[in-house]
Amino acid sequence: MLENGQPYIGRDYVVSADYITAYEPIRSTLGSIIGILYVGTLEQPFIDMRNQVILLFCVIALLGVVVAIAIGYFLAQSISTPIEKLASATQEVSEGIFPSPSILPPKMK
Repeated sequence: MLENGQPYIGRDYVVSADYITAYEPIRSTLGSIIGILYVGTLEQPFIDMRNQVILLFCVIALLGVVVAIAIGYFLAQSISTPIEKLASATQEVSEGIFPSPSILPPKMK
């Protein structure tokens, strides 16, 4: 880093752990490199947070799928039950079996 005078931002293995690091050359007033500024922080807390966010996203997505399936099931039931009743009544009428007036809705009497 010190030889080429270019800044660096990335990962480095320092002593016994990975760090997110940044190196920046320190220049004199004449422009020559007189040192380097190093800043680093452990990478593991960021990896742990990322894993927690991924897990939380998966749980929320799975919960959303379960809720969507449940809503879809109840909507399908509410639509198909009247259609099944209508098909059954149509079959009965085609066989000559007419419903008694007592089971008709009030508007049809």
